[in-house]
Amino acid sequence: MVYSYPTNIDFESSNGLLNLILWLNAVTYGWFSNFLLIAIFIIFGSGYYFASRDIWGGFAVGGFVMGALAILLWIFGVLPVSVLIIALAIAIISFVGLFVRPSE
Repeated sequence: MVYSYPTNIDFESSNGLLNLILWLNAVTYGWFSNFLLIAIFIIFGSGYYFASRDIWGGFAVGGFVMGALAILLWIFGVLPVSVLIIALAIAIISFVGLFVRPSE
């Protein structure tokens, strides 16, 4: 897929980071926010896993941070509701993994 860049860019860099994120999300047809959530989940989850060697705790930490960021991005109008629901479902499922982990 070829991305079409807007010809008339109404983007002021002095207006803050939110305008940059909104512009990146518009140019990439919404994929920027999706990949941002995936990257946050992987970075925080693997960081916790390699610090404590607890895979279920890593899923819970990654899911919590991803869910919190998804709610913020939805409030700012970057994420659609469908992506928010999927992100929160992943966060809830990864958090439930803490309580139903197999005996070690």
